[in-house]
Amino acid sequence: IDVATGHDPKSGNSLAAIARGENQVIRKDGNRGSLSKAKQESIKRVAGNIGVSPNDLAAVISFETGGTFSPSATNPNSSATGLIQFMRGTDGHKGYYGMDRNTFKSLSFDEQMHYVEKYFKARGFNKNRQRDVADLYTAVTGFGYKKGSKAYALNKVWDSNRDGYIGKGEMVRNAAFRAHQRDYFGETPVI
Repeated sequence: IDVATGHDPKSGNSLAAIARGENQVIRKDGNRGSLSKAKQESIKRVAGNIGVSPNDLAAVISFETGGTFSPSATNPNSSATGLIQFMRGTDGHKGYYGMDRNTFKSLSFDEQMHYVEKYFKARGFNKNRQRDVADLYTAVTGFGYKKGSKAYALNKVWDSNRDGYIGKGEMVRNAAFRAHQRDYFGETPVI
């Protein structure tokens, strides 16, 4: 594993994908997916509505889709689907916001971004309070998982300091996630 990028140089798989048993393909040319102007505008709109940096939201989506920015991204080992890997029942109902997995993953990028916004707003994000990348990604991954629990076993890749506990924001210090942090929009410095 290349510690600078968090990827296996032979397969191109990210450390997180390897830990989760996913076969994530990253192109040899370093292109990690298409981020068209239309997708950029959609990310900027939602980021503004939920009080986060567009670069932070793009980094989360990039990581969760294996760099593809594809709303049809799925995890073959769980029900995780889409731009932020929504889990079945995320909205408190059966399925994905009233849809089955195939229907949800067939939504356009912009259509699924509506549900990304809805997801974060349901967790208290809004345009009146600026949040950082740790708040943003913790809302996706959760935290407080202790070694020995099923939740910890499924998320142990995020135990960046290897203390047997996944704390709030710990996942954004992980090399695998940091490899997705960059200036996607050419306007904001990435820290």
